[in-house]
Amino acid sequence: MSTRVSYNVDRRGGVAGRRDITGVGDANVDKSVAARLAEEMAVKLGEEFGYTIRFEDVINSDLTRIKFLTDGVLLRKMMDDPLLSKYSVIMIDEAHERSLSTDILLSLLKKIQRRRPELRLIIASATIEAKLMAKFFHNRKRRPQLDGDDNGLQTKPAILSLEGRGFNVQIFLIEEPVSDYFQATVSTVISIHDKEPMGYILVFLTGQTAIQNGIYNDIMIYA
Repeated sequence: MSTRVSYNVDRRGGVAGRRDITGVGDANVDKSVAARLAEEMAVKLGEEFGYTIRFEDVINSDLTRIKFLTDGVLLRKMMDDPLLSKYSVIMIDEAHERSLSTDILLSLLKKIQRRRPELRLIIASATIEAKLMAKFFHNRKRRPQLDGDDNGLQTKPAILSLEGRGFNVQIFLIEEPVSDYFQATVSTVISIHDKEPMGYILVFLTGQTAIQNGIYNDIMIYA
């Protein structure tokens, strides 16, 4: 979603007056999405497409048009530029993954849009209550007339739904509690790999450390 939407908005003229597009998401997602977009367009990461996360700033102030940031980074940028005047489009991805930073960011963006009605906001989520979010951002007051506006009235936020593929899901519960959920997860993955037909296995864990230093190493040793 972040890859396609941000790129298409840029290519369809979403950046007016040399302002940038920014996508806000998870740090690891920001890095991977920026890298994928740069690879698809055959450009160097950090030139037209880049990212900024904590302790990493892979952008070029003269070239970068699409930036991927974490919510914390964007909040810090507001300290120097309260109206985020450098950006014409801001996309909040995975908005349903609520956090204190995300909630603060959404409320501040609503206030910024009152001062900058030309700022375009894209809120993306697979499970969020779209009508409630649209109601939150709907500004019923009159705004200064913009180029292309007929009457200077604030329109209602548009709600776009992209239908994905559906899959049947079966739920199997363990019969007895396990002392080590992590090892039980690894054993289950290996058992599925050995006994079931070829396919894909998706595992949800509690954090990045468990993913990178735990199950990945155990599965690689097994392989």
